[in-house]
Amino acid sequence: MERRRRNLRNKRQRLFWSAKSPTASRIGAVMNAAPAGTGDPKTEHPMQTGIRFRTRVLLRGAVFGAACLWVCFSFWLLFGQLTGTVAIPAAFCVGPVLFAVFFVVLALHYHHLSIVVDLYGITVVGLARFETRAWSEVVATDAQTPFFPGYRANTRDGSCIVFSSMVFADARQLFDVLELYSGGCAMS
Repeated sequence: MERRRRNLRNKRQRLFWSAKSPTASRIGAVMNAAPAGTGDPKTEHPMQTGIRFRTRVLLRGAVFGAACLWVCFSFWLLFGQLTGTVAIPAAFCVGPVLFAVFFVVLALHYHHLSIVVDLYGITVVGLARFETRAWSEVVATDAQTPFFPGYRANTRDGSCIVFSSMVFADARQLFDVLELYSGGCAMS
């Protein structure tokens, strides 16, 4: 078992050090960094806050655009009801207002959603969620079914952190980091 983990760790190290993506270079910098507070700025941990994985910009833009559309349509409809230029029952104004509220909340959620990975653990930051897990708490990682193209990190208490490649642009790199560090096999 220890041999398998060591081989997996070596494979991941080669993967991250040889890759040319910006995320891979950030991951390599974190893996090669000295502990924080050593005094030498050249060898000190380059990212005290860790690696931040954000939601896709296009997804955030599309949801924000939908929120703007529904808010504008709701205001136009409500203003038309108040001035008498729109001749529909007032009960039909409830649907667009609910859509506007839904898309505004969704836009805020995707704007604030991020996953931060550092040498000490994983932190999920959201609009109403702040959850930190140490690497020793993450016991397994796996890819989910093809019907949901995402990844899952299982924790000791039975909960899981789920993220999708449809939402996060660097989901595969995030999965590789979680797989490398999960189960208490973080490199020292």
